[in-house]
Amino acid sequence: MGIEKDIENSIISYIRMNGWYCQKVHSGSLFKQGKDIMYKIKLADEGTPDILSSINGKFIGIEIKKDQKEIERGDRVVERFIKKGKYPKSNHREVMQHLEAVKILKAGGIVLTVSSITQLIDDLKELKII
Repeated sequence: MGIEKDIENSIISYIRMNGWYCQKVHSGSLFKQGKDIMYKIKLADEGTPDILSSINGKFIGIEIKKDQKEIERGDRVVERFIKKGKYPKSNHREVMQHLEAVKILKAGGIVLTVSSITQLIDDLKELKII
């Protein structure tokens, strides 16, 4: 199992153990070969956070990264996108995650990008959610 998956599992367990709601989200598309045709199955919108949760009445999208370096890399990609209005195809995932985060924020939700359960708990405490 990968590092991100381990972090994700510990966060889901922590949230549920405290009686809060969360759901793991798969985004993008799947393709399924039928008898004579290939079917495209739409999942959540591309860029949707890894976990959608409600913690003490607050809607929180949680994006999981394997480490702080990956979080910082994503921040740099988004900064360049905001400045230039375009991005290379290799940065598509980070830009889509940013655009979905903007939608959640505009709707009054919160988006956190974390690389550990400790970071999530610290962020929730800092925001006075727990």
